[in-house]
Amino acid sequence: HEGGRVLHVLVHRAGLSVVRQPYLLAGRITQTVFFAGILALFFAPLPSDLNGVQNRIGLIYDITCVVFCGMLCNMASFPTERDVYIRERSDGLYSTLPFFMALLSAEVVYEAVSACLF
Repeated sequence: HEGGRVLHVLVHRAGLSVVRQPYLLAGRITQTVFFAGILALFFAPLPSDLNGVQNRIGLIYDITCVVFCGMLCNMASFPTERDVYIRERSDGLYSTLPFFMALLSAEVVYEAVSACLF
């Protein structure tokens, strides 16, 4: 099937992009672990009173920032990938869906590793 082959090639290319930029992966993982350490220093002893409940709500709010840290790292590499996509789409090689799915599959790996370490 043509669509499956295109998706396979794009996922492989996204994987090569990850392998070629090991410092980006290491930076994202280090950033997540460092952020988790900072949150643990502030919120480690959570009591069961009203202050503890408020601290838990604040912790949930702070944890949502991890998603945006990953998004900012992705935005740094997106312009070059976008230029390649525009050129290859204008040549009729593939549509938006396979490109999006390939980028999503590469990003899911980053987020899964970061979530497990967090």
